[in-house]
Amino acid sequence: MPMVPELVIAMLGCARIGAVHSVIFAGFSAQSLAERINDAGARVLITADGGYRGDKTIPIKAIADEAMASCEGVERAIVLRRTGESVPMKAGRDVWWHELKKKASLSHEAVEVDAEDPLFILYTSGSTGKPKGLVHTTAGYMVYTAHTFRNVFQYGDGDVYFCSADIGWVTGHSYLVYGPLLNGATNVMFEGVPTWLSHTRLRGKASMRSPFVTTSVRAAKPVFGSQWLRRWKRSLVPLRARTKCWS
Repeated sequence: MPMVPELVIAMLGCARIGAVHSVIFAGFSAQSLAERINDAGARVLITADGGYRGDKTIPIKAIADEAMASCEGVERAIVLRRTGESVPMKAGRDVWWHELKKKASLSHEAVEVDAEDPLFILYTSGSTGKPKGLVHTTAGYMVYTAHTFRNVFQYGDGDVYFCSADIGWVTGHSYLVYGPLLNGATNVMFEGVPTWLSHTRLRGKASMRSPFVTTSVRAAKPVFGSQWLRRWKRSLVPLRARTKCWS
């Protein structure tokens, strides 16, 4: 899925019903997606018609369709309407997110799980070989992310928090979704790239009390120079925004 609120909703929905989720970066190829679906034994794929990245539209559903052609275990594909582009919907398998939403109940009791029950599987990039699925359990992971977000990131009640990481990576899982929300933080996420329409776009995010930028954002400095960085209100960019990231 693209970086939209429905991605977070889908993750938390899985956690609430005790289903293990595995988020795949939307920029991966159909083959990479298929490898991870088959390895995890996934039965439901939640995707979107497309997504925005800079001035381009990414055909996410087309990539998903190609991947599912070699994933016999997928029984259902839930498709979010994001770009509005026409996409094929396979009868008996594909359903629209907004149509399911109309039928959904407003009340649902969370499923009780054990502390060591798996919460999610996150795969390595595969750059050094076959992607490896790392299983994160429910209680240990949540306690760790809640504690590190509050204490290492020095989050304070009332802060507006921004993390530039994609949820497809562990930084996004931990410090864009679970860590902030476990602490009741006001959280900002965005779709696309921080340097489009202009590299100064990031300045609006960095004016928040608690920005957390990844190495990909820091890598923009050699391209655009350091003048735009100097325009930030440095007093609002604490030490945690300049620490090493794992994205």
